[in-house]
Amino acid sequence: GVSEGGAAAQEALLVIGSDGSQKVAISAQGGQAATGVLLTGPKGQVPGISSARILGQAITIQAKSDHSAAGVDVWDGSKLALGGADSAITVTAEGEDAYGVAAQTGSTVDINGKTLDVRGEGGSSVGIHAQNNTVDATDGFATVNVNSAKTVIKAGTGLSAMSQGRIYVNGDLDVDAESAVLARGNSLVSINASGKSTVKLQGDIDFNYDRKTSGTTTDAAVSINLSNADSFWVGNSKTSVDSGTPAAEMRTGRLNLALSNGASWTPTKVD
Repeated sequence: GVSEGGAAAQEALLVIGSDGSQKVAISAQGGQAATGVLLTGPKGQVPGISSARILGQAITIQAKSDHSAAGVDVWDGSKLALGGADSAITVTAEGEDAYGVAAQTGSTVDINGKTLDVRGEGGSSVGIHAQNNTVDATDGFATVNVNSAKTVIKAGTGLSAMSQGRIYVNGDLDVDAESAVLARGNSLVSINASGKSTVKLQGDIDFNYDRKTSGTTTDAAVSINLSNADSFWVGNSKTSVDSGTPAAEMRTGRLNLALSNGASWTPTKVD
């Protein structure tokens, strides 16, 4: 894997590959943990390079572990630019606790290219994740911007945003997951805001509360624009909580679902 830490200058930029590189492959494997690309940033416990760029025609990032695995994990104010205009990107994470792409604690991941294919495999898997670990921040949110022309995600959870994390998907999107979107803690997920792309979602929209790992409110904003006849959502909107969850933390999540031009929503369970 690629890991950056130590006493590097805060403005240092790590560059891997170029627009002309035909193939860039990054792989990590370990017993307890494996991370393909790890940036700890200038604000972390181990200050490191604050920004990185990975370029190439075909970019493959893989991480495999018996326990925790992450293809891309970016922390503490780091910035990662993944892919160029013509990149085909594949990210695979396999483990008991697996994340494809994760931006955390004030970091930013910008993904560009023709295609992005994210696979999460294992006991608990997430395709794309943003988590800021705050409840009342006004800026500096952990953010993933997906600008690929087409994105395909297959995992237990497709898009996960927690604790004021932000995810913006701006191109075509195809998600096949138990939970297409999971959100909590005043986070935000925006899918196809421009209305120019095709969106195919299979899985629930889950506004979640977990006392043990977080304790943040189920309140979050999810905006999905299904704007053509090829766009659809198959699944339900739900709130999943622990037993005994305080009523104050069970505020209804804000789902803004727009359907137009023959797009469809098919609930899988109707009470």
